[in-house]
Amino acid sequence: NARLVSEIKTWLPAFVDYTFLYKTYIGTMRVVRFHLFDMNACFVLLAAGLVYFKCQSTEKTLFAVIVFFALQLVLKGPFGGMNCIAPFNGPIGWKPVVALLIAVVEYGFLIWCVFSASAARKIKFFVFFACMLSFAVPALMGFSPTIWASADRTFLPGEFMLVTLGAALFGFSGIGRNDFWKVLYLCLLVAGPRLVRLVITMA
Repeated sequence: NARLVSEIKTWLPAFVDYTFLYKTYIGTMRVVRFHLFDMNACFVLLAAGLVYFKCQSTEKTLFAVIVFFALQLVLKGPFGGMNCIAPFNGPIGWKPVVALLIAVVEYGFLIWCVFSASAARKIKFFVFFACMLSFAVPALMGFSPTIWASADRTFLPGEFMLVTLGAALFGFSGIGRNDFWKVLYLCLLVAGPRLVRLVITMA
């Protein structure tokens, strides 16, 4: 308890006054920001896996990769910082509302891909809950006040979950090796350097 109090005073003094609901909100938006409002190859790989799970088309999947990266690039500027979408102090402006709407649309599309795929119902629910777990793990870390002083390196375990789940989806959906490498190369070409920098920060 003494350590927790010390960490709160050091890294996020206002944390002690946050309600449980607001802690949940900032933890959730922390993950949303990293997935949708930054150049995140791991999330795009998972999103591409969900698209392929739905449509079984390499061409449509590659197009989806380009669209998701384009959205990340465009949205990174106005919504890239946590203070824009989940202010720690002060009033909440229009950006958090718009960010939530964007998240609903993008995540909603991926959920639609899962449940409209031509797979058994139990498989769809398994994929859905696996995706939810990959979102919930880094979101729960937002309940620690020191996480906000740790930059993006705390996301790395969650990124491995995204990559593993995305690769598993492609494998389960029966994508050919050459087609899978096309998707993977495109993801690494666009956002690979940032992923490398993220890994380096773990050292």
